[in-house]
Amino acid sequence: MEHSKEKGDLRKRVFQVEHTLTGHTDVVLEIVLNRSENLLFSASQDGTIRVWNLLTYECINVIQGHQRSIVGLYLFGDYLISASRDRKVKAWNTRDNFSCQILIGGNKHGICSAHLFSSTQKSLLFLGCQDTSIMCFDIEKLLQNSHSSSDNNVTTSNSGGTIIGYHNGYVYCFTSSPSHLFSGGGDGIIKIWELSSLEEKANLDTGKQAGAVLSLATDAHYLYSGFQDGVIFVFDLQTNYLVRTLNAHEKDVVSISTSTLELFSCSTDGYLKIWDKQNLNCKQFFERSNLQWNSCKENEAEKDQACLVMRIYPSEKVYCGYSDYSIKIFSAIKQQDLSLSDEQKIIDWDLATPTVQSRIPLDLSLIDTLRLFVSFRTVSSDPSLKNECWKGARFLHSLFVQYGFETKMVESKAGKNPIILSRLGRDSHKPTVCIYGHYDVVEAPSAGWNYPPFELTSVDGYLYGRGATDDKGPILAALYAMKELVDECEGELTDLPINLIFMVEGEEENGSEGFQDGISRNIDWFAHTDVLLISNTNWIGMNKPCLTYGLRGVVRMELEVEGPARDLHSGWHGGPIFEPMIDLVHTLSSLIDSYGTITIPGFYDKVARENNSETGASEQSMENADQNKSKEDGKEISKVDAEDQKYFNPENLEFDMKEYQNELNIQSFRKDYNYADFFKQRWKQPSLSVHHVGSAVSTGHTSSVIPNKAIGKISIRTVPNQDIEEIIQITTDHLHSVFEKLKSGNKLRVKVTNSGDWWLGDPSNRYFQVASKSIETVWGMKPSFIREGGSIPLTRLLSKMLNAPAIHLPLGQSSDNAHLSNERIKIVNLMKGKDVLKCFFSSIPKSFSSPSSASPSPSHTVNEL
Repeated sequence: MEHSKEKGDLRKRVFQVEHTLTGHTDVVLEIVLNRSENLLFSASQDGTIRVWNLLTYECINVIQGHQRSIVGLYLFGDYLISASRDRKVKAWNTRDNFSCQILIGGNKHGICSAHLFSSTQKSLLFLGCQDTSIMCFDIEKLLQNSHSSSDNNVTTSNSGGTIIGYHNGYVYCFTSSPSHLFSGGGDGIIKIWELSSLEEKANLDTGKQAGAVLSLATDAHYLYSGFQDGVIFVFDLQTNYLVRTLNAHEKDVVSISTSTLELFSCSTDGYLKIWDKQNLNCKQFFERSNLQWNSCKENEAEKDQACLVMRIYPSEKVYCGYSDYSIKIFSAIKQQDLSLSDEQKIIDWDLATPTVQSRIPLDLSLIDTLRLFVSFRTVSSDPSLKNECWKGARFLHSLFVQYGFETKMVESKAGKNPIILSRLGRDSHKPTVCIYGHYDVVEAPSAGWNYPPFELTSVDGYLYGRGATDDKGPILAALYAMKELVDECEGELTDLPINLIFMVEGEEENGSEGFQDGISRNIDWFAHTDVLLISNTNWIGMNKPCLTYGLRGVVRMELEVEGPARDLHSGWHGGPIFEPMIDLVHTLSSLIDSYGTITIPGFYDKVARENNSETGASEQSMENADQNKSKEDGKEISKVDAEDQKYFNPENLEFDMKEYQNELNIQSFRKDYNYADFFKQRWKQPSLSVHHVGSAVSTGHTSSVIPNKAIGKISIRTVPNQDIEEIIQITTDHLHSVFEKLKSGNKLRVKVTNSGDWWLGDPSNRYFQVASKSIETVWGMKPSFIREGGSIPLTRLLSKMLNAPAIHLPLGQSSDNAHLSNERIKIVNLMKGKDVLKCFFSSIPKSFSSPSSASPSPSHTVNEL
């Protein structure tokens, strides 16, 4: 009964696209898997073989195997065997850098298809030939008699080959059982051969004009055959009777495979279909133009791309090669795990009823959980998606609860998305790590996206989707790191190395309004926090991990110049009046000169002397600069600069200035920067940018219109030790002063839309050092210590509120496209990022060098700015 119930549960499973591999330059015709080595081999019509690492989904080798289509690809011991229409069969030594041995150097009969049968008694290679014959070779003898060569034109004899019979047409396909070989030909006949004697035993003739036999597969009881006209015939292996005819496809059935419970068929009509073997009903299909799962139903749309080869290794994975040169990997999951139903997504907006939860399967992998998390369109700036934001918040709340965290949702501000607070452990003798993150995302207009932004799509080792790298992926990486530690402790929280707190907000991409108040009202939740960890930045390159110890601050401002009562025609009114747009341009031009020096009086007064020398600012603008004597949080700027110089080493950065310049089509820089000064300018110096100059024209025709209102948007990036409020004040005063000198009579309004402070951490503290060692342990290399020109305003604020130092531990690469189309995170980065965080959590207690310091004090000095 238990076995029957297990089979019944398996029958409910469905398949989803797990990953897509691209890189072939022609149609993919053959696939074979080495499970023990986690390698996938694929061969294409142009004779190329690609080798894929299935742990990283990266192509690790390209073999220029043959001159024509590869029609057979097999693993035999340490050898990869390939057969091609160029009449050659080759063996590639997987243990010797894929060195080539010629097994058959020029089969005069031609090669249409191939099949390798291997057992403990014998190993036979069968070739379906262009002259309609079937040839058989002892593969071990071929290897013994072969010779090494890189010359594709070498010809050898077909020593040991035997013709066992013929079809009345090309031999297109083979399959085998432990005792028999089955061959299918262009004559529409299936032949059965005894493997022991290599004699023909029987012919299976459908008696119908179904065209050529193109694909074959067997299980313990049945032979499944795919034909040219889209029909699948099912034969009983004991009686050889035709027991079922399936009108499966509209075009050629080019590949058939079986698992324990399913029959899989793919066709040039573009469909991959999955059939329940119990009743041979189609339970699911995938169509090439829309690889989403569907219940089986008719669809008359013509498909211009097709699945041409399919392999199942093991039964829960399906590997398909397509005519668009891609490979799709499908994985089996329980049907109810595929997505959260509407019922499961029901959200009670009442924060006082945390018992209303989404029911999330506990055994989901990190990637599958991220797939669900990304599906919530948590765009905080879009009021129409507020319900989605709350659903996403409740989803995350449920995850924390189900993994044993003490969790609550708190209000930030009326009408704003909630903050999720979650805590595991309150042992005052253990270090306490607090992780900040956000579940909201920026908008994702479909234009420019190669994949649906709210459907996590896995391609070539990357996960594409809004929030994949910013910030849903890193949040889940940290959660799963702690989950693994809990599992290793078998649920005994007393054995955990740390206490862990999550604070996850839903308004980060919309100004974090109300966040500070929400945290202040719940500050007791963060008692004894020792370190604040944030993963919301990226590496500077593609291959070398980084630790971020500094961020610039930001002030965003909007200028509005208002003039006439309405828009005017330039032909009738242009000339005698002061135009708002011209006033705006004059005013904006006063903020910065052609050398990049910000010309606001007093702007550089509190920038450290070393920083001033790098800005290109005039001596006059630096006359009142302090002499590195300012202090904040008890630490001298001069000391910070000294430590900064120790860790700031541009030579260790993975960055190419020329490549950067070419990629962005930057014709020239403001000055001839050396490597170090370039990064100092980007990271350690203030900057001012104009983001928008526009109008509020009331009509759609703007070529002759003088707008009555002109709008400009700017941002200022600040550095230690500039004061945000002071920068806002002197900038506002300067703008009004310049505008008043125009004497235009128009009105200027200046509004601060967003601001946040800079942050400079202490890379010498124990937490940065533990993080560095954790990265080195997992990645096998030391990280680069970097600063960033961007801003995360909450870093310094939270560090002060929690009285704890902060570190930024980025997971993603520089190409992750946060906030842009095709946002992504590399699977390796996500998984190794989880491992780094796990190592970090485990190693923190060891960083306290003596018994007296092994229990961190709840009150400590924050050794950073």
